[in-house]
Amino acid sequence: SSKASTERHQRRAEREHWDAAAEAQLERIGATHGRARRPAETVTVYSAAVGSLLDDERVGQVGVIVDRIRYGAGAGAGSDSASPDHESSGASVGPTDEVFVEDVLSSY
Repeated sequence: SSKASTERHQRRAEREHWDAAAEAQLERIGATHGRARRPAETVTVYSAAVGSLLDDERVGQVGVIVDRIRYGAGAGAGSDSASPDHESSGASVGPTDEVFVEDVLSSY
């Protein structure tokens, strides 16, 4: 049906763009705590800096996950340990990655 097709399209769009929303939220959190993102700074590097500032290593993992989703398994430093359920089979995102990112960012 048309409604089912629209719902599938909406879910796909949300999956395809949640990384951009997570990046924007990370930037707001960093700026709120006095650490704006620098030009050409990767999400991995920026999230590590914000995580260090907040004394929360989970925030650093957020950037690793976002960069892995965008650029593949080898993206970013420490991408092999991005999350407890990390899979190194490319740029696929598991529901646990998305839930982890949302949980971490929503705590700020």
